[in-house]
Amino acid sequence: MTLLPPVLRHRNFALFFSSLFVSNTGIWMAQTAQGWLVYELTGSATLVGVSFGAFGIPMLVLPYFGGMLADRVDRRRLMAMMQTGAAGIALIVTALVASDNIAVWHLITASFLQAVMNSFDQPARQALLPDLVPEEDLRPAIALNSVVFSGPAFIGPGIVGLMIGTAGWPLATAFLVNALSFFVVVGGLMLLDLPPFRPETTESGRADSFFAGFRYVRGHAVILPALLLSAVTSLLGRSYQSLLPVIAEDVLDVGIQGLGLMASAAGLGAIAGALVISSGSRLPRDGTLALLSAVGLGLLQIGFAYSTNYLVSLLLLFLLGLLITLMTTGIRAILQTLTPREMMGRVMSLNTMAIIGLGPVGGFILGPLAEATDVSLALAVTATAMLLGVAALALSRKALREA
Repeated sequence: MTLLPPVLRHRNFALFFSSLFVSNTGIWMAQTAQGWLVYELTGSATLVGVSFGAFGIPMLVLPYFGGMLADRVDRRRLMAMMQTGAAGIALIVTALVASDNIAVWHLITASFLQAVMNSFDQPARQALLPDLVPEEDLRPAIALNSVVFSGPAFIGPGIVGLMIGTAGWPLATAFLVNALSFFVVVGGLMLLDLPPFRPETTESGRADSFFAGFRYVRGHAVILPALLLSAVTSLLGRSYQSLLPVIAEDVLDVGIQGLGLMASAAGLGAIAGALVISSGSRLPRDGTLALLSAVGLGLLQIGFAYSTNYLVSLLLLFLLGLLITLMTTGIRAILQTLTPREMMGRVMSLNTMAIIGLGPVGGFILGPLAEATDVSLALAVTATAMLLGVAALALSRKALREA
């Protein structure tokens, strides 16, 4: 008897999962260290939001081009190229931090350039996933694949808190681990046992046009509202992550050790959500699951906004992480089961634009709003706006509820 989820018995998926898990741990270490460093250098919630939001700007446009490329070239090679480029950027940041020559504009520029790499990497990895498992294992694979992001979100910040805050290691260590971790993904990709890549073709050739993905999504009764749900919740319901350094320092007064545990609590909740889904537990339909989770996400964010108790805040962050995983898994399951293979890269790129692009861009809204008013009010206002958007989708899109 094994405690491992059954989907990990597929060698290709196990390699893919484990290498990305290591890499994303490094990414979360660097992200936690960067947020803390920006706030230490500037004391500005706005600049923390800007440094977070800089990652989102390329992710609003470029992933669609990445999706088109992922439908036409070998996705494994495309990912390897982007991972290598990301490693180079991370090594430069490491050198600047270690030599005490780092400036905020360096971190903002590095975030922007990392996002350019990610714009081509993410659609390729999402489009590659259905090639790694049989169709009957796709939903648990999607759920477990979310652990690739949420698991490191639990582990990475905690490591930073221990290394930097407790053991006194230099902050540059977090950035160095991030740089080296990208090469783990490159190695994992090279070990995948995949047939030679052949791009999907259609008789009419319309799927090859630039606007084919947009036309397909616009005309689909389920995929369009699923992507809109992803966009609304990312922009207004996940940008709270950009202000965690401010909350840790000014509201809860827990320092970088406390910040690490706060980010880890959300990551642990996300792991719990993924394990619930991958265990085969009886859950609502994907559309209903996504909508109910989005409502819970908004309500919990309002509670988190006004919490001044550290333990209560950790519990709320745990629940936020759990619901985010349930919601994003429901949306991705809809997209990856209803989208034809020749459109997979482009449709998934639109979801990447929504999740990874709009989430950080929300920092441009939340940071200045928090500085103009206060952190609690800013979080509550954005959460309320998200709830209104989710309610509009739930009431007007029956096909999404039943998906």
